[in-house]
Amino acid sequence: MKKVVNAWREDMLGIQSKTLIKITLFLFCLIPSVYALSMIRSSWNPYAKTNMRRLPIAFVNDDQGVYSHGKNINIGNDIAKDLKRNPSVGWKFVNYWQGNNGLTNGKYYALIQIPSDFSQRITTTTSDNPQQVVLTYQINQKLNAAATKLSSEVESDLSEQVRQKLVHTQTKLIIKKMNSFSDVLS
Repeated sequence: MKKVVNAWREDMLGIQSKTLIKITLFLFCLIPSVYALSMIRSSWNPYAKTNMRRLPIAFVNDDQGVYSHGKNINIGNDIAKDLKRNPSVGWKFVNYWQGNNGLTNGKYYALIQIPSDFSQRITTTTSDNPQQVVLTYQINQKLNAAATKLSSEVESDLSEQVRQKLVHTQTKLIIKKMNSFSDVLS
């Protein structure tokens, strides 16, 4: 054991006197540190909201609209206009075939589709037979785990936006219906 300790001590004393060895050891310590810092920086907080604008998400608006209470209503177009003004997500406005094909081929991380009877179903809230409004949402889970998580967040944000739009539209329809009843009663 003494021989090992003595050999180590001699090596350390030899290193102190040689500049080239000092530079080599310094570089051996510096290069992995620089690499580690760059890798940590690139993967730091992959679920940040700022990363959502880099995610291509297909948006398909098949809503046909409806004529109700003397007014044309197309909630799908209103939602699409709002999304076009929202640069925080990489929305790609496509038809159903392009969206489904892109989702299958890995071009898009998710597909959100507004069905053709979307506005018609919304207007049924003031009728005797209200119908549930449905959005189709598909995720390409095989591409990237972080993207799957971010796509889910986009879906929940969009659902909240649609919910607000529905409440606004339904409130207008209910008020119009109540006004028509008050005109009949007067």
